[in-house]
Amino acid sequence: MAYRRTNLMIMLGWLGSIPVLLAVPWLQTHLGWLYPSCLLEQLRGRTCPMCGLTTGLRAILKAQPGALTSHPLALTFMVCGLAELIARALLLARRLTPEQTQYAIRVDLRLHAGLIVCYLVYCVIFFAF
Repeated sequence: MAYRRTNLMIMLGWLGSIPVLLAVPWLQTHLGWLYPSCLLEQLRGRTCPMCGLTTGLRAILKAQPGALTSHPLALTFMVCGLAELIARALLLARRLTPEQTQYAIRVDLRLHAGLIVCYLVYCVIFFAF
């Protein structure tokens, strides 16, 4: 039951992030003091690996020209987010046995660990060049 509740909370979090994603660039443009620039950029004078991701995702959602090339991770993030949203909705639609729940948890943890490793590799490559 706890895994089902967790899936629901994560799914609602993903759905709730869409309005925030659309509002953050507007807030930055009109109320810059509410949303300061990147701390890493301020400290090092160089953008971080995530700089521009929000703007890139917003451009994809609005179907703006050049949206797919605005940030290297924007499309990947969007596809992974939609895949997770769909998978969690499917898991919520079914009643899982305890064995199936344990299997789903193991797969969930492995997939997210893999995504974190991929992101860390991206960060290393980003800072190396």
